[in-house]
Amino acid sequence: MKAGVYLRVEPRASAGVRGLVNRGALIMGLESVEGGDRSCKEGWLRLEGDGFVCKRWVEPAPDGGVPQPQPALVAFDHPSPDEYFDYVKTGRYDRAEINEDEALVPFVYGKAWRRWTAPTWPSQRAYERGEAPEGELESNRKFAFDQTVQTRRGEVFRRSDGAVVPVDKVFLYPITRFHGRELDESPPAPGHVAGWVIAYDGLTLRAQPADDAAPVGTLDYHSQLEVEAMPATEGGAWLRVRGDVGTGQPRYVKADEVGIFQPAPRPADLAPDALWVDIDLNEQVLALMQGDRPLFATLVSTGREDKHKGTPIGLYQSYDKAAWGDMTNRDGDEDEYHVEKVPWIVHFWPRYALHGAFWHWGMGHTASHGCVNLAPRDAAYIFARIGPTLPDGWHSVYQTDTHPGTVIRIRKGAALDVPDRRDAKVQR
Repeated sequence: MKAGVYLRVEPRASAGVRGLVNRGALIMGLESVEGGDRSCKEGWLRLEGDGFVCKRWVEPAPDGGVPQPQPALVAFDHPSPDEYFDYVKTGRYDRAEINEDEALVPFVYGKAWRRWTAPTWPSQRAYERGEAPEGELESNRKFAFDQTVQTRRGEVFRRSDGAVVPVDKVFLYPITRFHGRELDESPPAPGHVAGWVIAYDGLTLRAQPADDAAPVGTLDYHSQLEVEAMPATEGGAWLRVRGDVGTGQPRYVKADEVGIFQPAPRPADLAPDALWVDIDLNEQVLALMQGDRPLFATLVSTGREDKHKGTPIGLYQSYDKAAWGDMTNRDGDEDEYHVEKVPWIVHFWPRYALHGAFWHWGMGHTASHGCVNLAPRDAAYIFARIGPTLPDGWHSVYQTDTHPGTVIRIRKGAALDVPDRRDAKVQR
């Protein structure tokens, strides 16, 4: 297959786009199609997922392989966030050999930064022959590497164009292992809601809802807990933590140190069994819902409180999904960025998407340019469950009437009267 082929919703070159498949990908063909237009003299092939491709661009898989879900993950152990400071200080971390089922992301992600100068060679052969590097990776770009290769001069990262960079000369992004909560399988106790610690340094549990109350324990950043609201006091909002300490002493935490899932009724026109996504900007929490029943909830990181970078409230519908894609700033933006191969992208509005974030672990805090950032494990979980479904082997897919996207509501707390943007025309 050539480098990227668009799949069509009908066997015509002028038909709408159904999806995209990358070079070398295995896809499932179902049957040859009679008719079609003259743009494809070889005839058309109907694919699993209701896409059509001209036979000119495909050939039978020689080994009879089976298409795999995308994106495929790379078995490489990135640093974890709690290793960050030692890693920055020493340039080393406790890298382990991991199995494919432990993989977190589809590429190895890194950059040139501080001690990590990231010199590049045009090929593995040039590096092994001891030739001079051709340059260095740009310092203002987040890079994705396809694989690691062991050479006679040591381990290198290989890029898609064949260029290589020594592994120890690249700063590797620490990647969070955080994952949300399966509320359908593990619902909170009656009268309580699910929450997570969002104070970066952790928090102190108090015996009373007051800053000067006796400490009765601590919880680390992103620890999971169940809480119930307390009446507001002059000392601010507090939450009572489910469970007791010692001789039955209650535990309290400050409300602004915890992100909680606050259930809210589904949009009025959704069926009781409809699958949809609810995002609360105030709490920085995303929930996967079925009707009014929460299935899963997790912390996210949405747009900063800025008219140019905020995440817009509204009622949306996801209209495309991609296994990964590059993300860059608009021309003229003061805040320049170029991020390679961002994984698990689900667009709900032009230039706004749910997606995985490998470059920070601040879920529970605003940090993005407007998109909804998820920890990698959460991004993969949501991506696999909401529409439009990405057929195995495909790189991207677009919704159709028979393969619709999923409704996404973005709100601020209990304010549910949000603009309905589901009928907006999306160009592609």
